[in-house]
Amino acid sequence: MAAMAGKVEGKERRRSGEREKRRNFAVLKLRCTHPFALMAAFLVLSVSSSFPQQNLTVPPAPSDNLLQVESDLPIRYFPQEREWRTLDGTGTIKIRFRELTIFARKARYSEREQILEAQEGLRAIWQDGVEFEGGTARYFVNERRWIVEGGKATFDPSYFGEGVAAPLYLTLQTMRGTDERLMAERGTFSSCDRPHPHYSLRAQSAEALPGDRLILRRVGIYIGETKLLGIGRFTISLKPRLRQNRLPITPDVGSERYSGFFLRTSVSLFDTRTQSADLVLDWSERRGIGYGIEHDYSTRRFQGGTNFFIQRSPFAGTEQTFSWRHQHQLLPGLLFTAFWDERRNTPFGGRSYTSSSKQFSLRQSWRRGSTELALRMLSYGGFGDDRTWTLTHSFSTGKQWLNLFLTMRETARPGQPTDKELNERIEIRRRISDEWDMALRFEQRVDLDKDKYTGDNFYYALDRTPEMLFSFRPRSSGFFRPNIAIGLARWSEPQFVGIGQPVQSFTTERLHFRLDTPYRTLKLTGNLSYSHNAVFEQFLYGNDTAQYFYSYRSTLTWRFGRNSQMDLSYWLQKRRGYTPFRSDTLTSYENLDWRLQISPSPKFFLSATTGLDLERDFFRDLLLNLRWQPSQGMALDLSTGYSLERGKWQDILGRFLLSRPSGLGLPAYGTFVSYYGLQPTPFAEERPAPPPGGFRSELTFRYSPTQGQWTRVRFFLDWSITRTVRLETLLGYSGVLRKMDITQFRLTKDLHCYQIWAIYNRERREFRIFFVIKAFPLLQQFFGTSDQGAFLDTSLGQVY
Repeated sequence: MAAMAGKVEGKERRRSGEREKRRNFAVLKLRCTHPFALMAAFLVLSVSSSFPQQNLTVPPAPSDNLLQVESDLPIRYFPQEREWRTLDGTGTIKIRFRELTIFARKARYSEREQILEAQEGLRAIWQDGVEFEGGTARYFVNERRWIVEGGKATFDPSYFGEGVAAPLYLTLQTMRGTDERLMAERGTFSSCDRPHPHYSLRAQSAEALPGDRLILRRVGIYIGETKLLGIGRFTISLKPRLRQNRLPITPDVGSERYSGFFLRTSVSLFDTRTQSADLVLDWSERRGIGYGIEHDYSTRRFQGGTNFFIQRSPFAGTEQTFSWRHQHQLLPGLLFTAFWDERRNTPFGGRSYTSSSKQFSLRQSWRRGSTELALRMLSYGGFGDDRTWTLTHSFSTGKQWLNLFLTMRETARPGQPTDKELNERIEIRRRISDEWDMALRFEQRVDLDKDKYTGDNFYYALDRTPEMLFSFRPRSSGFFRPNIAIGLARWSEPQFVGIGQPVQSFTTERLHFRLDTPYRTLKLTGNLSYSHNAVFEQFLYGNDTAQYFYSYRSTLTWRFGRNSQMDLSYWLQKRRGYTPFRSDTLTSYENLDWRLQISPSPKFFLSATTGLDLERDFFRDLLLNLRWQPSQGMALDLSTGYSLERGKWQDILGRFLLSRPSGLGLPAYGTFVSYYGLQPTPFAEERPAPPPGGFRSELTFRYSPTQGQWTRVRFFLDWSITRTVRLETLLGYSGVLRKMDITQFRLTKDLHCYQIWAIYNRERREFRIFFVIKAFPLLQQFFGTSDQGAFLDTSLGQVY
């Protein structure tokens, strides 16, 4: 190495004018036992700024040990101190190894002390979403430990999987540890990226288990520089979050009709590699004190969770809820699942009522199929019990499939006989050739209680004992090359004579023959086309009865203008004969429909639809739809109908959408539900707020010409009043009730890393104030919900 260093110094003297113009680059394969050990690699490179780009290699090693070093700085070896150092200059040294990338402006390695040190602009980035910036870092090669003096770790939301919506930051004074355990002194944890965070958890010491949890000791909870609460120990999970609820200790304060004034929160009890638990606290003015435990666990073979909550009300008594969910991989391919949910109410001076739902299943899966046995039990608190056993089995090969489904159900009701029945279904399908398929089915219901249960008199079931079906699909289909299906079966169907009379079963053979042609389109001229298809079916029964039916559907289409067309459709279906089975009963019809669509530009669309029922000799209503969108941020929709038979107009439905700036676009039809989604979503995943001064709005209405009144009006507004204040409004008026039936507001104050919500819901007589940390979004919506907590249906009813 000394000889190589001398050679380097000689070249430096001869090429000193190029020292600051060259960039060092090397690729090396080596074996490293720790990511920080890779920084020692540059000790063998003796690369200075005078070298042109080159590759230095050693005997091949596994490809995952590929090391890449790039340096803007010269690197020199000092024989007397036995040290490698980067020389002064501008730029950084960059080392990449596996998922880790390290940057620094100064680095040295001591062969005598076996210490690697990096400082000034130290930055380490892991691909799994963790980034660290520090002042000075030392790595002790022999001991495989390291020390960092002053630094800040950033955890990207992707590091946690789900449940975190913004980066998390850990600032510390000193940190030391190995690749398995980190110890820090005087750490500050927050999701605020400012030098003086708006809120933080400050700990005298911290311990981090990478990919598992962060343990803070002697913790203070701060808003700015004001300490709100002190905790001896606080744990934050670094695993993908098992529950996406609010951050522990975040309060939920408000007032509503059923509870009065309330205060709710949760406190983390522990969070280990395999399990976590929170204590849930709930106090309300009318429902009293409630408390419970939320516990989750997860290992390599099983996972699940338990929830228990009890509410002691001074007015209503005691309410208890318990739930347990569990999944266990017993053997490869063998999965056991369990679910248990139980609720108990005990009013003052009364008896307890308990309702429960339990489900257990055992499933065996393999490459060609699966088998599952499940038991489901429902209890209705003394008003009855249900028990259902289910067995399913599926198996498939390249050209054949087997499906088995068995269900045995028992239903017990007070004062009635227990209903017991067995349903069984077996189906075998086989691909005979490219054109022919075959299916064999067996399906029946067995009444095990022998008509003791009176509900059997109204139960419908179709038994196939058995049924065989052959189907044919030609390789090249056409109107005169139809698909063919032939079925031969023995059917059994209940015949209901009258109320209170025993059910009579009718059984006979059934032969079914079907021809259907695929839908074909013929181009008559440049703008004129004709589409049609036909179906014919014949039924023969064992009691010397028969029926057949035929149908024909066709459409003549004329396209004109840029995007306009007119359609004339004829639909025909006729039935002849008699069938003893209700399942084979078909309806006859003959219709002539007319449709017109005019759209000279993307900004305008008009459609009209009507028809003539030739079978019953009456005209269908004329339906009219109009959409006018003069700009990207404004649109008007109108829809109505006119009865040609009665000469009366139907209700007029309208929608006016306006947004500013126009680049925000327009919300979809359905007001609030389509705006935020049918399912609850975390606040951070909702539609982002408009820019300051911008808004999105939607006004929908329904007007009845016959009654001369507005039967329903809905208004939705999402308005960013300023950069930090957002107002969301949902209003509704019912002309039938002649009053406002929806009045809801949500005012949001954005304070950089957290928000304060003020929510008013008149339907629930509720007012809430939320302290919401952006990094930990809420799943509860509270805005746009009914008095039962379900999403409001803000549609206008039937749309013509």
